[in-house]
Amino acid sequence: MRDALAVASWLNGVMVLLAMGISAVPVMAPAIAADLGLSTKLVGTYTALLWGASVLTSILVGRLVARFGALRVLQLTLLMCATGLVLGGVGPALFLALTAVLIGLGQGAETPAGSALLVRITRPPDRPFILSLKQTGGQIGGMLAGLLFPLLLPWIGWRGSLLALVPVIAVVTLFLEGPRRKYEPRSQHRRAAYAFTFLDALKLFGRDGALLRLSIVCMTYVAVHMALIAFLVSFLVEEGGLSLPQAGALMAIAQFGGLVGRILWGILSGRFMSAVSLLVLIGAGMLGCAAVLGLFGHRLPVAALALVCLGFGMTAGGWAGIHIAETARLAPPDAITQVTSAMFVIGALGLVLGPVAFSALAAVTSFGTAYVGAAGCALAGMLALLGAPKARYG
Repeated sequence: MRDALAVASWLNGVMVLLAMGISAVPVMAPAIAADLGLSTKLVGTYTALLWGASVLTSILVGRLVARFGALRVLQLTLLMCATGLVLGGVGPALFLALTAVLIGLGQGAETPAGSALLVRITRPPDRPFILSLKQTGGQIGGMLAGLLFPLLLPWIGWRGSLLALVPVIAVVTLFLEGPRRKYEPRSQHRRAAYAFTFLDALKLFGRDGALLRLSIVCMTYVAVHMALIAFLVSFLVEEGGLSLPQAGALMAIAQFGGLVGRILWGILSGRFMSAVSLLVLIGAGMLGCAAVLGLFGHRLPVAALALVCLGFGMTAGGWAGIHIAETARLAPPDAITQVTSAMFVIGALGLVLGPVAFSALAAVTSFGTAYVGAAGCALAGMLALLGAPKARYG
């Protein structure tokens, strides 16, 4: 357990930095749009590019982990994120597309690679909590982005804010070299091709009803989560009339909710509730929060908005750890990386199509109406699990 906690902490740090890189442009979108003469609704295009690029590395990550080891792959993901931030910080507006692609290429490998390492060194009963603990890095990074980037803007501008993250990424990348030599000596790396391929993993989803239902949950819940983290700041500024620092603080509250949710759901899963029952409960929570935000968010007082954002974060941002643990439990023991990678690719449909659909709906109606649409997406994920046979679920 001690080794698992130590590795989870290091992987959490990697995820914090990647999450800050992912959140940087959406959090500063109003300032970037004003400076470059763009619409904030282009955040949807940026987000779709980022997560679309992540699919490419998700397909290849199984072989990359086998060849180089999970921690070496994670070092490469950090370097791609840093390169993307540099290009966005020094280049013209078009370079922000390259920022999205490079950060996405890095992000696509992070969850499968990190999860594969943790599953290998963690006892099955401890996996929901350990994986949920590792996944809190997404919330911590998003929370820090929501707090720090709006504060940095008046001092160094949005370009300087992007560049400020690069030295920190470089330090963490070098730090991972020590753990890599301890937990993944070169003798462990396999050069042979996998007997169980990525395509085999996709075929398994068609034969296994439990994994298929989990893939639908992944796709829909991810789309709702993207609606929260990619558009909340723009919604609160443009339709809620809040200042950018106020909106950033509410984003930080939502991210804090996700941190609390991931730990809480990780403790409950398998010990007090089955994973499938917990995922249904979480879906009901995100449905309610998205609906309230969409229907009443533009006129709620800040204190009430804070409660809604906290609940939205706990649900939409809190389910990933138990979902990954359940996916790993259902996967063949020698194919966990491939199956989790395939799950990520299916979920990427929500990552890519969700922001595009949200942007399109917001453009012709409003951000509020788009959040009501996100509530419907959460309902679809719940329905995929309701009535499912529980025999295979943990």
